[in-house]
This record gives sequence, structure tokens and C-alpha cells, in this order.
Amino acid sequence: MYAKCGCLHDSEKVFRNMRELNLVTWTTMISCYGVHGKGEDSLALFKKMGDCGFKPNCITLTAVLASCSHSGLIDQGRRIFDSISFDYGLEPSVEHHACMVDLLGRFGHQEEALGLVKNMKSVATASVWGALLAGCMMHKNVEIGEVAALQLLNWNLETPATTLLCVVFMILLVDGTIFQ
Repeated sequence: MYAKCGCLHDSEKVFRNMRELNLVTWTTMISCYGVHGKGEDSLALFKKMGDCGFKPNCITLTAVLASCSHSGLIDQGRRIFDSISFDYGLEPSVEHHACMVDLLGRFGHQEEALGLVKNMKSVATASVWGALLAGCMMHKNVEIGEVAALQLLNWNLETPATTLLCVVFMILLVDGTIFQ
């Protein structure tokens, strides 16, 4: 609650003073650091959590990947993503893929992000394609952006944000703004 209100320091204080920590409290604090752009702190806490004998679940892994995305920690994000299968024996979820696509897309790795989407074992959702399209718009990658936009249009465009993202991309594409 404190972190959502912008009071990260208070969140840390509550976390440090808890008598018993559990997976939910660890995950919450990892997420708090991520939301506040403190990816390194998030990763350090994730490691400490493991050192204390806690094994992450899918939600914890999503939180730490999102933290990497918000802080531009590409190599660390790749390692965490790979560890989902290799270290924890889990199948990366759609949410894990969306976080990785967001991370790669934000920092100009659209080709790698598209490759990740194409190699997903499950069907890529609108959140995955939307993350890719947002990265393409940011880095003016029209070719992959068109692929992502067309895939998004195949979905029902359930959310106004997804619809708006496609419309903005198409407008920028038509008027040539995306090429400037």
C-alpha cells in the first residue's frame, strides 16, 4: 500500500520489521522496487529471498522481470527469463513473455523480441503484441511494428488502450511521422 502511494521508504520499513516473511511479502517488496525503477534493489532482494530458502512462483518471476524492464536491465532480465525453465522447472507464462518483450522492445531489440514471440509455446496475447508494438513505435521499427499491429487487430481489441495503440501506429505510419 505504501509503495503504491509513492512511499517506498515506508514500504521498506514495514518489510524489515515484519516478524515472518513469506513468498507474498518477498514478492510484494520485489514488485515495489520495480515500480519505483529500482531494478538493482529488486534483483538483490530476489537473490536474498532465494538465499533465505524461498523458491519463487510465477508471480514472483513476473515481478522481477517487470523490475528489469522498468530499469533497463536487459542481461539480468534474460538470465531471469532463462532461469524460469532451467532453475525452477517452470514453463514461461504469457506474462513472463510480455515482460521480456517489453524489456527488449523498450531498449531497441525488436528483432530479438519478435523471435521470442514467434517461439512461444502458447499463443501470444494482445499484451505481448502490444508490448512489441510499443517498442517498435519508440524505436521507429515499421516492419516489425506492422507485424505486431496486424496481430493486435486479429484480437478483439478488448481494451481501449490496445485499440488506441493500433490507431496511433497506423496514423503515424500513414502520415510519415514514424519515419522522421
